Amino acid sequence: MDRIAVIGNGGGGKTTLCLRLHNVLHLPVYEIDQIQFKPGWVRTPLDEVREKHDAILREGHWIIDGWGPWDTIQKRFELADTIIFVDFSLQTHLRWAMKRQIQSIFRPRLGGPEGCPLLPMTWQMMKTIYTVHKHSRLELIKLLDSPNMKDKRIIHIHTPKELHQFLRDATKRVSENL
Repeated sequence: MDRIAVIGNGGGGKTTLCLRLHNVLHLPVYEIDQIQFKPGWVRTPLDEVREKHDAILREGHWIIDGWGPWDTIQKRFELADTIIFVDFSLQTHLRWAMKRQIQSIFRPRLGGPEGCPLLPMTWQMMKTIYTVHKHSRLELIKLLDSPNMKDKRIIHIHTPKELHQFLRDATKRVSENL
């Protein structure tokens, strides 16, 4: 695994997953939200997002976490050798996201765009999680099932238990190869 695209709804543990993979594989991690938002949750112009995204893709070795514009997802998936889709139930994503929101009161969030506090965005985030689950998720599944993805290693994670097992297995495989 040299080029890993991690995608899924909010509150699914994608950032934690990416950081764990980074610790095991020593690949750089890039969060789409960090290039998609400027401080205060101001949206970065789309041409700038695409330019920064393409620069990351040219690096050759990466873990990219998140969504972004649809055309960037397609391009990222075309170049990825591994795609990890964290696809929990809507209730799990909402519950984990709310837990993260509450924890952000007491400790800083792992990752995320700089200067973008989580708490003021709670309601918007919950609406986005719902919309992604009901609409964007279906488009993503179609893309992953398309013929041009047949040569990709696609890891579809459905439950928190599967996520934890994947992390244990990935850590074990790498340590056995050392």
